[in-house]
Amino acid sequence: MNHLILDIECYKNYFICGCYNLEKQVFRVVDCSNIARFSVYLHKFKPTLIGFNSLHYDLRLLSYFISNHKHEGIISELKQFSDYIIVGGDKNEIFDQYRWWNWTPQIDLKQVLGGRNCPSLKKIACRLNLPKVESLPIAPDKVLTDYEKTQILEYNKLDLINTKSLWDYCQPLLELRKSLTKSYGVNCLSLSDAQIAERIICRLVDFKPEPFDCTYPVMVKALLSEEINYDNPYLQAFEDKLLKTHVVFTKVWNPIKKSNGYKKHFLYGEEKIESFVLDIQPKLSFMLGG
Repeated sequence: MNHLILDIECYKNYFICGCYNLEKQVFRVVDCSNIARFSVYLHKFKPTLIGFNSLHYDLRLLSYFISNHKHEGIISELKQFSDYIIVGGDKNEIFDQYRWWNWTPQIDLKQVLGGRNCPSLKKIACRLNLPKVESLPIAPDKVLTDYEKTQILEYNKLDLINTKSLWDYCQPLLELRKSLTKSYGVNCLSLSDAQIAERIICRLVDFKPEPFDCTYPVMVKALLSEEINYDNPYLQAFEDKLLKTHVVFTKVWNPIKKSNGYKKHFLYGEEKIESFVLDIQPKLSFMLGG
């Protein structure tokens, strides 16, 4: 099976998807001139696509590029989509369709290393003592000259090299995820440790979490499988207190992302609290978190 490390650079007049084939150890640049052939290659050979923050950014852009590459203004559209992902904005039904990549296997190293809590690729490269680390040399809202395009191409190649080093570093973590995927039938390749635990436990107790509309207060409930009996003398007191507590979600405008988000707090009776402690032995403390 082929493994491709990929990284995308997007400007108003320039878009490239740099790829590094781990088996052949060769670089390749995908742009408007060869995206159709690249799409055929992906569908035929289904290589594993590897990246850093690729599930959220690179693969979504690549999916849009493949589906709409015949559009006359595709580069401009890709830039708008890139800004939509990074900055946010009004919900766009066209962009919102391209949420996930399901065509080929994928591994997002950022997710493996903790997702949102993971440092940037540049910080990781410094911590790994890699020989060269470079920030984006040209502002992302600039129209590039021909010379600046060559600079971005070299920057893209460096990011691919550093991602390859991170891939090598993550091999023990990835081998564990391959083993867990095989043992439990849950795809763990792009999951953090906490996500792996959640997915496997849900699989073992046959529990499927369902989404809910968080525009109103919802009851906090203990997620217990009927097939499992917890013989704990403190459990009843735990449930009595917990089931009287609500989590309230408040819609808040985010001026940076230009979109609405949700802040939440506990509501016990009419009292708004940020945390609470169950008055039982042993004491259990609860706070809002990830």
